[in-house]
Amino acid sequence: MATYLVMKNNFKRSYNNRLLFILILILPAITILLAGVVNKISNPSERIGILINAHKEEYSHLISILEKTEDVKWEFADEHTLKTDLIMGKYNIVLDYRDTKTINGFKALSYENEKVTTGITKAEQMISFLLTLLMITSTLNSSVIIKDKKVGTLSRFCYAPTTIFSYVGGNIVYNIILAYCQIIFALLLLKLFHIQVGISDGYFLIISFIIVLIATAFGIFISYISRSEMKANIIAACITVLFSLLGGSFVSIEKMPFLFQKISAVSPTRWIIEMTKNIEQGKGVLEPSMPLLVLMSSTLLLLIFSIVIINYNKEAIK
Repeated sequence: MATYLVMKNNFKRSYNNRLLFILILILPAITILLAGVVNKISNPSERIGILINAHKEEYSHLISILEKTEDVKWEFADEHTLKTDLIMGKYNIVLDYRDTKTINGFKALSYENEKVTTGITKAEQMISFLLTLLMITSTLNSSVIIKDKKVGTLSRFCYAPTTIFSYVGGNIVYNIILAYCQIIFALLLLKLFHIQVGISDGYFLIISFIIVLIATAFGIFISYISRSEMKANIIAACITVLFSLLGGSFVSIEKMPFLFQKISAVSPTRWIIEMTKNIEQGKGVLEPSMPLLVLMSSTLLLLIFSIVIINYNKEAIK
């Protein structure tokens, strides 16, 4: 009952500032939608190069087919820079017509056998971006904790050991509900504008729930250790950007220096990308179980640390 009252009181206080509450609710959805639109426009799913020795006019039929194909970008490749272009990911595949005169007689050239990763997929980009965004907004949602510290509410909970877990539980439930509402609204917007996530809706909601748990634990922990809302927001932004950089949101793990690859193990972004990659390969959430195990362990540790801080550092939260 006490957990419910804490959660209800948090919603009531947040809703008192209706404009800010609505902005917090819809801003992640709008941001994700814009990211999906930009991704769709700037990053076609397939980049095809065409390598020929004959006159380009003879391939007009092939070109007309490629022009009508959705999410495909093509151009004539240069045989002198072919290997470099494949390594750098300029083309996903090159159709080689140099030794044939028929449209169907091409050779497909790629760099898959060299185990060179060109980057992360659209789904991995979207999921990692969602994690980064929710870790920041969850810290904003948890700002009610900082307000409770200032007015002494949290101190009173600290001196009542039987209710401190109710207070933490109320904040957890409040953050989970609010964050998952943000995700559902974002998914509806993506569907409305026909933006593909890259994985099924079911898997997207499952991964999103895992992200919500991580973000909630992170936001609550940052709020417990911060003395002001500004400090909490700055700390959250710095840490999430660092996690995003180390986790492979911008540069894939395989392309990082060896030391950074090892350090990236502390970033939840890396493991959420790994989980998304497994789903794209048809393995599911639990195959392998390492990403889920690391993420859930990190979430639990953050919550435990939060409770320890409340119980053993009472002077710091007065």
